Parts: sequence; C-alpha cells; structure tokens
Amino acid sequence: MPSKMVPHRPTIALSILGHLRQRRAMAALLERSRVQAAARKAGSEARFHRVTVDGQEYDALPHEIILLDAGRSPDDLGLKPVGN
Repeated sequence: MPSKMVPHRPTIALSILGHLRQRRAMAALLERSRVQAAARKAGSEARFHRVTVDGQEYDALPHEIILLDAGRSPDDLGLKPVGN
C-alpha cells in the first residue's frame, strides 16, 4: 500500500519572503519619513539629537523631535540648520 505523501511546505522560503517583505516595508517607511535621527550628542545643559529634516540637519531636543515628526517645521520651532 503506498504511503500518503504530505505536500512539501516551504516554511523556510516563506519566512525569507516574509522577512524581505518586512525589510521593503521598513525601507519605504523611512523614505516617506520627514525626520530621521542622525546622531545623539550631550551638550553642557541638555542632551540633543542631530536630525535630518527634508535633507537639512538640525540639533533638536527630544520634545522638538516629536513636534517635527508631527508636522511642525524647523522654522516654527526656531531651529537653525547646522553649520549656519
């Protein structure tokens, strides 16, 4: 009597495809994001972060990063581009 054949389940291939799908989704999200963290720095008074907003770098405090991510412009917050 022939044994029942169980169809091959390509679980490894599916997990690789899922991983690649997640990487593509993350890359698309980062591309759409206006604000990207570039570096963390500690100043004399407070910790600030160097962020890139629409291709220009700014030094911002954590609460300013939240406002930038919510749609406020660096001009609204009084931030000046780094190097100017």
